Amino acid sequence: MSGFEIKNLSKSYGEDFTLAPVSLTIQSGEFVTLLGPSGCGKTTLLKLVAGLIAPDGGEVYQQGKELTSVPSENRQFAMMFQQPHLFPHMTIAENVAFGLRMRKVAKKERLKKAEEVLAEVGLGGYGKRYPYELSGGQQQRVSLARALVIEPTLLLLDEPFSALDPLLKVEMQQLVKTVHQQTGVTTICVTHDQEEAFYLSDRIALMQTGEVVQVADPQTLYRSPATLAVAKFLGYKNFIPVKVEQDSIVTPFGTYAATISIESGKYQWAIPSEAISLKGSLQGLVKEVVHHKGYIEAVVEVEGHELTVRKLTPDAQALRVGDSITIGLPDEDLVLLRE
Repeated sequence: MSGFEIKNLSKSYGEDFTLAPVSLTIQSGEFVTLLGPSGCGKTTLLKLVAGLIAPDGGEVYQQGKELTSVPSENRQFAMMFQQPHLFPHMTIAENVAFGLRMRKVAKKERLKKAEEVLAEVGLGGYGKRYPYELSGGQQQRVSLARALVIEPTLLLLDEPFSALDPLLKVEMQQLVKTVHQQTGVTTICVTHDQEEAFYLSDRIALMQTGEVVQVADPQTLYRSPATLAVAKFLGYKNFIPVKVEQDSIVTPFGTYAATISIESGKYQWAIPSEAISLKGSLQGLVKEVVHHKGYIEAVVEVEGHELTVRKLTPDAQALRVGDSITIGLPDEDLVLLRE
């Protein structure tokens, strides 16, 4: 039986925004991320799951039991937000234990449990301090501990790292991944950060304009985007018009044999920048070179088409604007998308 199931869940805010009916099954212990640009509906969907807002239609189930009309406080879920929202007048241990206090757990027992969970998130011995004595990253660790202490059946993360600086953000991502592996708590995370989603997730539900447009594990999502819009969102920069004729794919750079059955017609060939080799038979002219941290992107003109090539810096140190080079394109598992 699945851990959590969303069936045709929808929400409309008049003409401002509509979340189309969403269906998604999440297995027990799975980490699923709702990924998409701002305004696509991912936080709205998370709040519907949490019971913080009522849906216009659809249901949510956990272990086969419908929870749609169950109040949020009775769902045994925990939520972690962008800001820690700690009580300034409470100690760190009291903040963490607050959920247990609401469940009428005895003080001694709840504070003991709070100290145990604080140790799990790297804050052992911090229980008697107050929020103002902690850094932003430490406060987010407290927020995570507060969510975990009630032993939730579902952990909901609403862009909890977006306010942190890059180094602290990476540390929190690593912590959440470790905690998830140790606890096995079913988790739904909302983010617009693709690197975060790919690092943390077992599967990613990609959302655009109020719809879930593709659900897949990270590598499948990147290697097999469902639409041109998905490919562009994921960072594809190379789109070459091609035609499929019977068992052949006719491109400006030659004809390829189709390895799978595909309907004849016009397509766009989406080529990952890192899949282009600096060794091959196609002649190209380097038009632009942009240096990034650890890699470069070079724009190379080939047969009248500009292709962006991404390579690690040591592999591409000799590239200069105006150089004539040869490149090689992938010749199998081509990503073909309808125009």
